[in-house]
Amino acid sequence: MIRRVCYFLFIIFGFIAYSSQGENLTMDYSDISVSLEINHSVFSTFVTVTFTNNSDQNDCKIPKWFLAENGLEDNLFEIVDSENNQIEYIGKFVKRGRIRESDLISIQPKESISARIRLNKYYKLPLITNNLKIRFFVLYEIESNYISFK
Repeated sequence: MIRRVCYFLFIIFGFIAYSSQGENLTMDYSDISVSLEINHSVFSTFVTVTFTNNSDQNDCKIPKWFLAENGLEDNLFEIVDSENNQIEYIGKFVKRGRIRESDLISIQPKESISARIRLNKYYKLPLITNNLKIRFFVLYEIESNYISFK
């Protein structure tokens, strides 16, 4: 089994702030960094996504679905081939209303949480991967540069 690991770290500005009533939660990211680690073999491609709270004092919150506890419920990654053709997301799309406090998971200061996701279950990856690039990408609010893997 061939295993290649790529690692990329990017910083997200802002953090999730919310009203005291919890009614109008707004997504404003700060103090969050996200790292991607790719584990690729002949049979499968996994990505480990790690969210780190870089704050010394404040908890940060992210939506639970970023951790894919129930599998991917939305297209969280942008994957392109060597010719910049986008790889199709074939997973489910969950329609959500306004974000609520119960939809969020808290990350303590200087702590991290991770999720491991099997990409070929949710994306139409080619059998022979040739210089694919991936980035975590959510509605222009959280995005990174690409990392490459073969």
